[in-house]
Amino acid sequence: MTLVYPPADFEAFLTAILETWKMRAPEWAIVAETGDWFGPEGPRRSIKADLEAARRIAEGVEAHAGKEAWLTLTWAFRHSDRGKETLLAEYIRLCVRHGPRTLQRLVDPEVRETVRRARGVRAEAHRFLGLIRFQAVADGWYARFEPDHDVLGMLVGAFHDRMEGVDWMLHDTERQKAWI
Repeated sequence: MTLVYPPADFEAFLTAILETWKMRAPEWAIVAETGDWFGPEGPRRSIKADLEAARRIAEGVEAHAGKEAWLTLTWAFRHSDRGKETLLAEYIRLCVRHGPRTLQRLVDPEVRETVRRARGVRAEAHRFLGLIRFQAVADGWYARFEPDHDVLGMLVGAFHDRMEGVDWMLHDTERQKAWI
């Protein structure tokens, strides 16, 4: 069975993780929705975000492995490489197994790759904080950018602080997402 979730929906991804654990079915694949309902691996079942299930996974990872391991997971999820679901599912399992030592276990390829992806996403977000330039439009300010990874949500807080009191829009043209 393959579980599909809406692309970029972190809570739905975490819900799928809990679903595989509850069903004791680690062989189930988790993939982002592409529109195909029957793939080479068999039938697919759509997963919607369950905020309680996502909270349980989030609190579990943070309780077992610490806040830095949790943040590493959230940043790595924003990476644009395909196939991240299997990698991140294994990383979550290792967080539960190894606890606070997880991020020190770079000998595990899943930990090493998750950390590498998280660093790449953080570096890109940091780079865009210095590169994005807003232009005046009719009712405020507008900026467009084309990141490799889904960093829009990581930039919002910094721009909110910088541009407090004015209307602005940050537009990720690659993903057709915007923050207003």
